[in-house]
Amino acid sequence: MGSNPTFGTTGRPSRNEGRRRLRGLSGARGWGNILGVADGGRRLSPFQRLAIVVGVVAALFILGDLNRRMEEARRMERDARALGSQVAALEAQSSVLQTQIAGATSESVVEAWAHSQGKMVREGERLIVPLPPPGAPTPAPPTPTPATVPPSAWLVWWELIFGD
Repeated sequence: MGSNPTFGTTGRPSRNEGRRRLRGLSGARGWGNILGVADGGRRLSPFQRLAIVVGVVAALFILGDLNRRMEEARRMERDARALGSQVAALEAQSSVLQTQIAGATSESVVEAWAHSQGKMVREGERLIVPLPPPGAPTPAPPTPTPATVPPSAWLVWWELIFGD
């Protein structure tokens, strides 16, 4: 007969061996604290467990709030870039309008408008307005076309479903 190292055992670890393995996990960095076993094999009190759970929940809320704030900051940066481009476009338009205002208020432009379209005359000039010859028909004002009323939604659906 040969030697058998497991002679007299069942091949399974004993109860004490399983406990020793569990205690090996309960170190400062092991799973024992999560399982409720503190250093040295003591169990955590319900208050300590509650404090751990509250701490984990608070950490989750803090991380969620941090994530929300970071997303809001990204959105605000995008909006700031978009508004910056709008401001640049409006500043360019403002400079064009300022140029037009300066041109429109110049004396030569005002005088040209007053003489041609404003029917104003300078000293020594006479205003002549051509009149139509007597007996010529005066053009009738154009008759306004009545505004078309859009059909109701029911009539549109009726036409779509049943046709003419």
